[in-house]
Amino acid sequence: MLALTIGGQAGAGGPEIGQLLARSLPARYIQHLAVRRLARRLNATVEAVSRKELSFASRRTRVADLLELLIERLGRYGSDPVGFPGLPLYAQVPPSLRMHPAEIADDDYVKAVYDTAAQFAQEGDIVLVKRAGAITLRRFPEIIHVGLFASRHARTMRMSRRLGVGYLDANAAVSALDAARRAWYEKLGGADPADPAIYDMKFHTDFGEEDGEVARRIVDEALDMRFGMPASALAPV
Repeated sequence: MLALTIGGQAGAGGPEIGQLLARSLPARYIQHLAVRRLARRLNATVEAVSRKELSFASRRTRVADLLELLIERLGRYGSDPVGFPGLPLYAQVPPSLRMHPAEIADDDYVKAVYDTAAQFAQEGDIVLVKRAGAITLRRFPEIIHVGLFASRHARTMRMSRRLGVGYLDANAAVSALDAARRAWYEKLGGADPADPAIYDMKFHTDFGEEDGEVARRIVDEALDMRFGMPASALAPV
């Protein structure tokens, strides 16, 4: 088995390089599937889980989430707290399904993240991207944790291309993601995603190399670390 996690800084190329890695090895690429599986484990919607992960960065966000939840619950029981015509009611929603991040207890969330990661760890060759694998799968010594890093300008430029927005908007997105991911990692395991010490291998993606070349170097080092063999027999990335 060859399993890798891809983490590091926001905008350093995790999804792009991770997909190239998965095709080259070959291995299953896992990113959004992990969120969907986590949502099922928590009996929650994907949106609620995604918002939960972002909420750790701001107490103000969490208070707003709680207020919104209270309003939504009034609606589920058939009352309209605002009184506007056409305000959707939620009586048809199964009461057990968690549709809001404030419905997910922190302890339940953290346990579910670790349990979901452990399940993936037992499913063979995988490349798990942007799911805090360097923390949640640290107890699996056979899994290799890769950290990707880049300058702020390079990360902003990549985010601009990824989101299809201008430089200023992309720069703001990088700042927001950095803050959210720091708070998320702190909650999950008292770590910082930008700390090179939590990764087995570290790569900088702003040295003029194409993503495919970075992926090839990761493959070479991972195979050597895991099996002591070259990557020459593999299909090119």
